[in-house]
Amino acid sequence: MGAPVLQRSRPAWCHARWGLATAACVSMIVAAHAGQQPAPVRLPLPPGSTQASLGFGMRLYGMPADIRVIEIPMPVAQAAPALARHLPVLSDLGVHPGFAILSGQSAGQLWLAVLEPAGPQRARGSIAVLNAPARHEALLRAKPTWLPAGAHLHLDFSDADHGARTIHQVWTMALPRAAAARVIAERLRQDGWHPDPSHDAASRWMRGAASLDIVIVAVDGGSGILLQQHEKVRP
Repeated sequence: MGAPVLQRSRPAWCHARWGLATAACVSMIVAAHAGQQPAPVRLPLPPGSTQASLGFGMRLYGMPADIRVIEIPMPVAQAAPALARHLPVLSDLGVHPGFAILSGQSAGQLWLAVLEPAGPQRARGSIAVLNAPARHEALLRAKPTWLPAGAHLHLDFSDADHGARTIHQVWTMALPRAAAARVIAERLRQDGWHPDPSHDAASRWMRGAASLDIVIVAVDGGSGILLQQHEKVRP
């Protein structure tokens, strides 16, 4: 994939303060995947809209994800309610300065749409459809062993391509940023990770053929942990 998808976060059904980060995260994931494929089953969108699939092998929260790139020929403030009218499953709508997030669930599927401006009269974004019969089990499996107890998951996205898998996750902790950084560094070493000497020791770690990029930021008195792990897929 392209550059690490760091400083990005959280799905729409979580707390509103993560809304902007969610929009950025999905946008970066979309931007990182060139060579979009035609959508296998076209979704009903407002007139003049376009859609394309990002491909196969993608997962959010451990669940198979069908992710579409979309463009709608109207501003975000108009495109969001128009999209909700064409896809009533997107019943939870939040319009914010410069972007909008829609979400909903139906028949064991979770839906998430993110829209942002692509010009004065055009919106661009994505729609993700997740098959979620075992969401809670997927959440339990998603936690890295080096994360301290009490960390809360806000985003878990992964994709597999050409024998490799990339995992993007966002977590929060009650520990302040500096304390979280110390604890995480210690636990990473205990888990067999070591700093990459060619990068900032606090941001990239290695374990065998796997690499791990980490950004820790201050969030409401605690800390947010944004990570991207790249690893080979076992045959």
